[in-house]
Amino acid sequence: MVDISGLGVNRAREPFELDPLLCSGEEDRFLEWGEEIGKSLFPIGVLDMGRYFLGIDEQSEIYLIETWVASFGRMPQAMDNLISGVRPTVISEG
Repeated sequence: MVDISGLGVNRAREPFELDPLLCSGEEDRFLEWGEEIGKSLFPIGVLDMGRYFLGIDEQSEIYLIETWVASFGRMPQAMDNLISGVRPTVISEG
């Protein structure tokens, strides 16, 4: 777990954990959003103590998955954005 908090670049810095098992039971969510945005999305963990799910595509782009989808960008910049508190770019809203 990356236990961070406080002010970020343009959003609060939130803790996250990279463990795909934390997304168990959410396979349909990743599949449906992947179809919506034309990508294969794979679970990698959670953001803000499980409030949001994190996924990755075949191009190493990291996504916030909820009832909407946003991108933190491609690795390694995506990890910098997560740690620094950079707001992800909304791709699709439910």
